[in-house]
Amino acid sequence: MEEIDPWWCPSRPIVWQRIHGVARSWWLESDGQVDWAQLPEETMFEGEQLGRWVRAQRAGFAELDQEQQDLLAPAVGIEEDQEPAAARAAAAAEPKVSRADRFTQGLTALGQLEALGVAW
Repeated sequence: MEEIDPWWCPSRPIVWQRIHGVARSWWLESDGQVDWAQLPEETMFEGEQLGRWVRAQRAGFAELDQEQQDLLAPAVGIEEDQEPAAARAAAAAEPKVSRADRFTQGLTALGQLEALGVAW
């Protein structure tokens, strides 16, 4: 399995992996021209709180394992925040989107899939 896909069994949480995929999609759509430090905290992309997640990764960069750091810095350009105390405080703030809002977003996404004829 390692030869086929070295990331087949990541040690990081699946939520981290999923939002990293969203960040990578944002980066690819921007042709790699993203200033992550300037990304507003309230930025949403593909139904995820991308801005908040990026801020948290930059603030806690030193605590991430080496694989995570490699997936962030060289791979998509997300680097450690130079002012980690302020970034940690911002990252610790409560999410701006309630569970009810996220549920509604999920229902909307399912409706869009259904409208496209995608079986789920």
